[in-house]
Amino acid sequence: TNTLALQIASEPNKLDPALNSTVDGACLAILAFSGLFMYDENGQLTPDLVDTYEMSEDGLTYTFNLRKGVKWHDGEPFTSADVEFTFQMIMDNNGVIAQELNTSVAEMSCPDENTFVMVLNAPNSPILGTLAWYANFILPKHLYEGVEDWKTCAAATTNPIGTGAYKFVSYDRGVSVVLEKN
Repeated sequence: TNTLALQIASEPNKLDPALNSTVDGACLAILAFSGLFMYDENGQLTPDLVDTYEMSEDGLTYTFNLRKGVKWHDGEPFTSADVEFTFQMIMDNNGVIAQELNTSVAEMSCPDENTFVMVLNAPNSPILGTLAWYANFILPKHLYEGVEDWKTCAAATTNPIGTGAYKFVSYDRGVSVVLEKN
């Protein structure tokens, strides 16, 4: 069969990767979600949802050119608005990397659907590493925008939607989490 079974040591504390702070939850998130960057098997920073990026000479402005044609598992297109929305939501709601973003980021913008710009308050060479950290995945704006509580909505608790290699099928608490190839 084409089945991969993984044993995790504990119940994931959240299915939403922006709220998850456990290694076991991160193991699931890495399969179903994507970030701007990730670390490869050699610990090298590599693009994930980013195609290319540029840093300004003064080290303050990062322009991220996003991969084109990426879709969320529900078929909606992934855009720069998802990136800006995710980081703003994390900053506004004390997500896992909120302190770093709130300290570092002066402004964010989306010049077009495939370009995300982040302007920093001061040069911060570790910022790309922060964006690649295992708890920093991009979330679908179309499922989170306008919900009463981003921590308890379906996208965060029972039906997570990502852009990763595997998509969520079901979650039977204490028994299994089922993902299928995207």
